[in-house]
Amino acid sequence: MTAITESLSIGERLDRVAPGRYLLKWTLFVRFALFWDFFDLSMAGVLLGLWLHSGASSAGLNAAFISVTALGMLVGNIAAAAFVDRVGRKTTLLWALSLVAVSSLLSAILPFSMAALIALRFVCGLGMGSMPVPATLLLVEVTPATARASWTFWSSLVGQAGLFASAVAAYLLLPTYSWRWMFAIPGISCLLLLILSRAMPESPRWLAGKGRDAEADAIVTKFEGDKRGVISSDRQTVLAPPAIVDDSNPPRFKYAKRLVVACLILIAANAGTYLFMQWLPTILLAAQIDLSNSLIYNLVIVSGTLLAGIAGGLIGDRVGRRKMIIISSILGFCSAASFISLINYSSALGMGAGFFLLAILTYLGTVGFLYTSEIFPTRIRGACLGVATSTFRVCNVVLPLVVVALTPIGIGYAVTGTIAVLLVAVAFAASTIRIETAGIPLDTHAR
Repeated sequence: MTAITESLSIGERLDRVAPGRYLLKWTLFVRFALFWDFFDLSMAGVLLGLWLHSGASSAGLNAAFISVTALGMLVGNIAAAAFVDRVGRKTTLLWALSLVAVSSLLSAILPFSMAALIALRFVCGLGMGSMPVPATLLLVEVTPATARASWTFWSSLVGQAGLFASAVAAYLLLPTYSWRWMFAIPGISCLLLLILSRAMPESPRWLAGKGRDAEADAIVTKFEGDKRGVISSDRQTVLAPPAIVDDSNPPRFKYAKRLVVACLILIAANAGTYLFMQWLPTILLAAQIDLSNSLIYNLVIVSGTLLAGIAGGLIGDRVGRRKMIIISSILGFCSAASFISLINYSSALGMGAGFFLLAILTYLGTVGFLYTSEIFPTRIRGACLGVATSTFRVCNVVLPLVVVALTPIGIGYAVTGTIAVLLVAVAFAASTIRIETAGIPLDTHAR
């Protein structure tokens, strides 16, 4: 190490490293873990429909399967929040992968029993719910400040591709082969990731925070040894204006206010996405769109998730996070408020509004995870991110009940109206905290 490097902290050294092969390998490992998380989650609807159609299951058992999955994910999320700052990001992610691998493989090889599948689904839900928090932290905590947003958005396309991979696998495998392959594929893949994890180090920021400086130094040295090298010391790492610190609240309330805003952002983005995708086929059929066309419209609208990753990759580090959260919330409100009117007037216009609404919600979800990870110090970052994600998982259970209560005004207006209200709340909440994180090293706002 040079004299300059020796005088820098672990975080400052990470912010000076230009993204290279070592960071790419690190990122792909994390994103492929989330790829199978998306794959496993999205395949459930296809299998439940198959079992129901064949008479192997019933509506009540299917509902239990879905509810137990949601419960497992909530418990897993809470567990991740409790342990990720204590035992480490990598350890928590590996436990999550182990739960998904074991439960999926047992589901694939055991004799068919809905009771057994439901029980195993709870275990799988524990793993799926535990994954996002450590995976997000492992990525955010090693990415340089100048590339954090673009790197996050571009790599998010890998995880989101799991939704489409699941649909393709179901289309190719289910008509000819056994449904068991839909469990075996993610199970075997997660097992392979566990084997490869031996080469995956812990977050150096977390290690440094625990006083394990020698281990953190060895990991950062590998980043610095990449062929891409380090950013010149003459180059300013901080691209955004200096952070404006809100001192209007005592220190003990400072993070509480940020946590409330983070919860609102993730609720609007993730619970809003879940709500919209869950009810979209019903809304399309209610708009007098026949089943075959509704499937096409559904596919086009869902492809908006890919636009979010591309747009975020292009503009992520050029525009402030807080500004984009406010702008995307306002644009999302306009799309949600106009969706039903447009789809009743013109199916094509309605499809366009739905496409942009889902793209905006997906963008907001990704930037929300990133922003939440950046506004808290390393020592409590995992716990705060875990609390925020647990909150939106609770809302995934509650908001459908709200929609049902509002059905007298029409199911479409109930769904989009709920999403619109959430987005207005996010725009207002984000405007109340004067914290910008784009291009700024982690932990800056904790000082």
